[in-house]
Amino acid sequence: MAKYIMSPYLPHASPKKDGSQPSHRAGWALLNSKQLNAPLIHNMDIPTDCTTLYLEPGMEFEGKQKSFNMALSGKMWNGLYLRMKRIADYVDDGGKIVLIDHQIDNVKSVDWGERLYSRKKNYDAQVLKGRADETFGQLFPDDVEKIKRGTLPGTPTYFQKDYNSNKLTFGDSHAISAWLEGSKCSRNDGLTLNGALKRGFDTFIDNMEMEDINTLRFYLGNIDIRHHLMRLFPEVEEAKAEARKLAKRYITEVLRIKNKYQVTYAGIVELLPIEHEARRLPKTGFYKGQPFYGSTLDRMAVRNAFNDELKEAQAKYGGFVVIEWPTEYQHHCELTISASDVSGTFKEYTDDITFKQGMLRFDVMEKPHSVHVAPTYYLWSAV
Repeated sequence: MAKYIMSPYLPHASPKKDGSQPSHRAGWALLNSKQLNAPLIHNMDIPTDCTTLYLEPGMEFEGKQKSFNMALSGKMWNGLYLRMKRIADYVDDGGKIVLIDHQIDNVKSVDWGERLYSRKKNYDAQVLKGRADETFGQLFPDDVEKIKRGTLPGTPTYFQKDYNSNKLTFGDSHAISAWLEGSKCSRNDGLTLNGALKRGFDTFIDNMEMEDINTLRFYLGNIDIRHHLMRLFPEVEEAKAEARKLAKRYITEVLRIKNKYQVTYAGIVELLPIEHEARRLPKTGFYKGQPFYGSTLDRMAVRNAFNDELKEAQAKYGGFVVIEWPTEYQHHCELTISASDVSGTFKEYTDDITFKQGMLRFDVMEKPHSVHVAPTYYLWSAV
């Protein structure tokens, strides 16, 4: 019995020729792949030995959407046709589908056939205007009905809570990069450390339905540094002091949780180094219309204050371990490069860019632009 994972509408990025994986979007699928021992198909045919096909629609997918959260035009329809045709033929041959991170009830979350029907009107309009050919339309109705049959209510599902483990990694979207192999992963996109502290970490942990927990790894706080501390406390010394207070609250909560669940090991991942402000971000990474608050150098100082508090408390009191990022992810000396030779930057950066010692290197980050490190540079080195 062979298992594989594919994305129904947007393929997981294939590794580059050198084997590296630049796509953070593929990171979540790679994590599931490790847990399930099911390779990613990327944009290839479904292997003939596949007996269980996991549909993982991407970390940005919202299961309650009635359609695809992507705009399609031209040859993109043909790519979608190809992937959906593979699924239809697989179902027609008796293949079993398991859904990752969403459950079909055809009320709040519709089957994948219905999602295809929802795009038919838009596709037909593009065909009439000569902006798409008739390839995608060949799915209707026979192949679409096969896909419906394979993803109807009652189709098996897989969520992180279903993974059999007494270990847990808990954090925001960055938690993927610091995932402890063999653990469940409570990934909460957009969650700030301050927000998690207000709610209590146990409100998230309990959702994972774990009876006996012996290992916890925490990774939160990067969002607080990027968007909130320098916005709320523009003077860098005050922001540094607030960062230390936040780190102390973090430690207190980790130790409370460790005691509550009688955990034998608790680890806190230090905050990621700060990248140069020239680094371009998608609008989804903005807060109140801004990609960040505070200069890179000021945020570096605030980040260092936060991490120093963690390390000082660990050395003085113990009870938890601080997990550090490899030092080679940072620039080790000052480096000035022409903006034309640096990819993934905001358009307004046309002069030379100077990377200071300690800044995060762009080449360890997701391509073409993002706040995350690329899977090749995850702590578990997904490639």
